[in-house]
Amino acid sequence: MTYYELLGVTPEATAEEIRSAYEEKTKALTGPDAPEAKELAAALETLTDKAKRRDYDAAHAPASKPPKKPVSRGLIGGIIAAVAVVALIILVIVDGKKNAPAPEETAAPAPTAAAETAAPADEPEETPVPAAPADPGIDYDAAYAKYAPDDVVFTVDGTPVTWERYYCWLYSSMNQLESYYGITDWSMELEEGYTVEDYIKEYAQGMTCQHVVIANKAGELGISLSEEDLTSVEAAIQSDADAYHDGDTDALFDYLAGMYYSEDYYRYMSGTPILYDKMFAHFYGEKGEKLTDEDVASFMDDHGYLHAKHILFKTVDDAGAPLSDEDAAVRKALAEQVLEQLRACTPEELPEAFDALMTMYSEDPGSARFPDGYYFQPGDMVAEFEAAASALAEGEVSDIVETSYGYHILYRPAFDPEDVFDYDDEGNAVTVRNAAANGLFSNMMSDWASSMEVVYTPEFENLSLDELFDVEKAP
Repeated sequence: MTYYELLGVTPEATAEEIRSAYEEKTKALTGPDAPEAKELAAALETLTDKAKRRDYDAAHAPASKPPKKPVSRGLIGGIIAAVAVVALIILVIVDGKKNAPAPEETAAPAPTAAAETAAPADEPEETPVPAAPADPGIDYDAAYAKYAPDDVVFTVDGTPVTWERYYCWLYSSMNQLESYYGITDWSMELEEGYTVEDYIKEYAQGMTCQHVVIANKAGELGISLSEEDLTSVEAAIQSDADAYHDGDTDALFDYLAGMYYSEDYYRYMSGTPILYDKMFAHFYGEKGEKLTDEDVASFMDDHGYLHAKHILFKTVDDAGAPLSDEDAAVRKALAEQVLEQLRACTPEELPEAFDALMTMYSEDPGSARFPDGYYFQPGDMVAEFEAAASALAEGEVSDIVETSYGYHILYRPAFDPEDVFDYDDEGNAVTVRNAAANGLFSNMMSDWASSMEVVYTPEFENLSLDELFDVEKAP
């Protein structure tokens, strides 16, 4: 039974729907020691944490469930926006991608950034292709050999994309679908009028386009790879060889060649994140320092971000099971005492007093990682918490707010662009200023991607996978 089935929700359920389902399930438990309590708590923790949920879904993807139609596969967001990752290709073709340390489970879980608007490390990524062998009934080598490696499939704003560079992504997409979903019928509709074949070709086009668009825009800005950058690329290649092939770069390139990635293309892609970083710094500075405070505040407002600190008095145990009515009453009484102390503070005293009481009483472990409070968008927090935060003006304290986690006292502190917004894959703090800069740059790149001109050569304009792979259709 999957965590979704355990909670009685679909794999498309939102975090809020998952929390509500958890609450309903725990109401039926006989107590915190009930056999299902720990498993329900584990399901809640996994499915409300974006990184954990992504990994769980990848490991438990049902063969009968196809992927959704990609949202603008030409968009560079996906792999490229995760700038902390050194070699883009590793995200797609090598097992064992490193993820950020999982954040603590918090009473009002700390949000990760929205895909198109915030911190780079938490943006959506392409699913890594497992090491499972491809369908032996499909002759990938024979299909690849039908065209010359340097045959032009299409151009992107006049820049040619060759068969060699297109086919590796075609293969990658087909292997993903087969290995994760058991899909080999390319005519199957994923939604009305959109087939598996459409998905495969759109994926391959998008993945090749993203590198070309970045390279082209960097060239327009006069940005290129320096000798130092090229040395970094070689060091990254050696690091990949060390991690996956005992330091043998020849073995690494042989492995990649087996999936139709050439050595030259691998190097080309390994330079893309460096160009990305350089363009980002050109517009916004290395950490967004070129953005004014007003720019940052405007970005956060435009994207609906809320900001709040809170003191939590938990009414559930560490396994997520409810405390007794007597223990919950004690927590509420303590919350009322703390609120009374806060109400007695002057506006000048309140910020320091709240922080002191939060340190003393709050049972939210996330507060240590987010001492400046949580920045979050609608839907990231439980409804009661979000509603209370929305109602606060800067400098105000809420009444006691009850959620499924316990009793909260919220405070809206003054906005500071240097507050901690999130953490990158290496555990480094990302400030609000940096997050806003990444969001603005992502929007800029979306505009570039949407305006690019892709023109197929006549030979490839109506490429058929059935014809390419010599598949005979049933009469």
